[in-house]
Amino acid sequence: MRTHFSKLLLICLCSTFILTACGSKDDNKAKDGNDTTVTSSPDKSDPGNSSTPVDSDGPAPTEFGKQELDLGDLDSETLTVYPKEKTNSMYFYNAKEISDETFFPDQTEILGDPYYFNGTILEEYDSILDYLVIDEEHVEELKHLDVSSKAFKVMTQLGPVIVMDTTPYQTKFVKDYCNGDVYQLKVNKGWYDDLANYKELPETGDTGRFYGFYFGYSTKDECPIFTYGVRNLCRAGFFDPDYLKYRSDEVKKGKYRNLITYEYPVGWSDVIDDGGTSVILLPGNHGSVSIYDYEDPDMSLDDVIKMYTGEDMQMPDDIPEDEEMMDFNIEDFLKINKKEKTTIGEDNISAYLLDISYKGNDGEWHDESICAVKSKRSVVILEMNVWDGSTDVSDSTVLNDNTDYAEKNDEMLPKDKFKAVLFEELDKVINSIKPCGI
Repeated sequence: MRTHFSKLLLICLCSTFILTACGSKDDNKAKDGNDTTVTSSPDKSDPGNSSTPVDSDGPAPTEFGKQELDLGDLDSETLTVYPKEKTNSMYFYNAKEISDETFFPDQTEILGDPYYFNGTILEEYDSILDYLVIDEEHVEELKHLDVSSKAFKVMTQLGPVIVMDTTPYQTKFVKDYCNGDVYQLKVNKGWYDDLANYKELPETGDTGRFYGFYFGYSTKDECPIFTYGVRNLCRAGFFDPDYLKYRSDEVKKGKYRNLITYEYPVGWSDVIDDGGTSVILLPGNHGSVSIYDYEDPDMSLDDVIKMYTGEDMQMPDDIPEDEEMMDFNIEDFLKINKKEKTTIGEDNISAYLLDISYKGNDGEWHDESICAVKSKRSVVILEMNVWDGSTDVSDSTVLNDNTDYAEKNDEMLPKDKFKAVLFEELDKVINSIKPCGI
């Protein structure tokens, strides 16, 4: 029953590309003495250090001239949200409103932070390569990817910003890397929004509320750069997930067959179908939750739990009399740390909670928590594993969560805090379970 765990863990440890977020390619020229970036804080009367002031209460002249552009009502509470997401990420719920700090160059401390801003699209660009500065190892590879992508200049009340859609590059790279491996592709789709590009993009003149990660500063355009969107795919390869910083109390709703419904944190992976078993991966390679069932109307909760504790294990009765019995002690490979029959959730559903340790094929002991509930003709199992997630970031689809820092001020180590947070969240998942129907 645990074979799918090993498979998914190995899948989850595949390589991914690492891109460095910066400003435009002209940033390199600035380092050679041609820096034309702003040196003082832009204000609302001087957006983006432009020589053309923008009146937020009325039409604004465009950069080209002297024709007026109606920016619309940027203070409206009913603006169209760009991009439109099927499911919002944890970064969406942590997005902060754009401020003056983003209009300074070299704001490295806010790189990767999610923002939102109201604005109107002034121009469209058919390529984002001018706004990607990437290490030499990957630059040629990305340049030759057979994809196209757009960037936009958006006028906000604080000044112009560049917004670029990076998802075609990320989607193409990951799919090429999977090279037809179905299981590996499943895992990447679970983490990275089904590896789907945006089908509909805004056009010049459209006004809305935009969401994006702060990507850097363009010295050529003298304005900040943001990704188009704050989904996991927009962030992949550019910035670490940093779950502890951006985690949210918002939840996704899940359903296993027509047996149970449940809720789980928005920062975990989408549900992955592993041959009829639903698998959810925890962030930072820290574990997984698998949901499956035993369909047998005559099987009770107690019967199923005995399978896990070894209480129903019987020696075969057809052993020849002259054959010596080997010494057998179940505790040599299975330890029962907790076995509790209780009720869970607001509806006080009967359930078993079990904590076990088992010796794996590697000879090491592994911990596992189990929640079992009865629904219709089945006993549904939630099998939960939490581990240290010590995998090297370069070999993982789930990028580094910055959890291996040294201990500071006698506080709990971040990776221990990470595990404590996950256990707390798993408890909420358990208490959200509701059987479907009778």
